[in-house]
Amino acid sequence: MKRIILTSALILFVFSASSVVGGPEPGEGEMAITNEGSSASGSTAVGPNGTSYSTFFSVVNRSSTLSELGANNMTGVIDSGFEEDKLSFTGIVETPTPCYSLNHSVTEVGDGEYQFQVNSEEENGTCTQVLAYHKYNASFQTDSPSKVEVFHGNNSTETLTHPDYDTSGPDPKPQPENNKNPISAFINWFKGLFSNEPEQVTYQGDELEGHKIEVEPK
Repeated sequence: MKRIILTSALILFVFSASSVVGGPEPGEGEMAITNEGSSASGSTAVGPNGTSYSTFFSVVNRSSTLSELGANNMTGVIDSGFEEDKLSFTGIVETPTPCYSLNHSVTEVGDGEYQFQVNSEEENGTCTQVLAYHKYNASFQTDSPSKVEVFHGNNSTETLTHPDYDTSGPDPKPQPENNKNPISAFINWFKGLFSNEPEQVTYQGDELEGHKIEVEPK
């Protein structure tokens, strides 16, 4: 009798554990959250200006609703921060179906300025026709303060600037002399009418080439 009771209890325990691990099945038109942490990638590169930088990118999970990802009904960059020269941020990308994978690339576009590109690529095969949202974690680090513009596809979603990044830019170039205020130029011309200094005029021509003729002021 005890053996039967113990066997029944063991079967019941195994069934209950399997139910907890598997979790509830999604209903029709729904998609359960799936962990995609295995799709992590990182790289280290040197830009055209000789500046080295390193990146990390990992898709955390995906879902058919933004609320399940804690996004408060928004896509794009939802969280970011700097720790010394390292930028860390979290974003969400919307795709037409769940059967898309994400990848990233980085381009140096200026002195301390970078573009962090997140692209979605459709996978082969049939897929449920429902919108999907992919949540990812990423980081970017250089040896100096930087400004990073994050793109999802062709759309710029956020520009993340280090607090110590110099945004003043180069000093403005001085204006050439011939761009003076026209009023000041007129006043100087008017004063010249009453000047005692002779006006020098240079004529360019076949007969007078290189000769100067002094014209007395009227």
